[in-house]
Amino acid sequence: MAKGLFVFSVGVLIALLTIGGFLVGRTFLFAKADPDLTPKEVKIVRSSPTAGLVSFKTDKEAVASIECATKKEGPFTLCGAETVSTGKHEIKTSIILDPEKEYFFVIKIGNQMYDNLGIPLVIPVEKEEKAEFPRALLGLCTGDTGFDETFDINADGCIRQNDKTLYISQ
Repeated sequence: MAKGLFVFSVGVLIALLTIGGFLVGRTFLFAKADPDLTPKEVKIVRSSPTAGLVSFKTDKEAVASIECATKKEGPFTLCGAETVSTGKHEIKTSIILDPEKEYFFVIKIGNQMYDNLGIPLVIPVEKEEKAEFPRALLGLCTGDTGFDETFDINADGCIRQNDKTLYISQ
């Protein structure tokens, strides 16, 4: 009887180890990235001197996060995450960024990390505004004295803040 219980126990232990090994292997060793979760149309902006915004799309809905570092080689730590599953992702940084440093980051969806062919993506340092845009032109429209159509970037007939922003980004 004791010999039969021992053989049964060894059999159960071997079965558990086999199943556990299969699950670990499938999850970590042989896991393949789901092509429907690959980030597409990635856009990175410094929404303010101390904040960044990363937006992208995936073909399948998922919850994503970003991990940031001040050096390309890391160490990378969580710096922004979503709370709901979506296919159109917008992740704002949840940490205060140093306005004088660029930040390197990777996108994480599930256990998979996404970067730029092995190189981390970059949240750039915010550029200072060009001094060439004359502030006095803001608010002027066609027919106003001093109106200069070269600063009416969107060609709507008036020079507004959006024209200044478009001019500076050129």
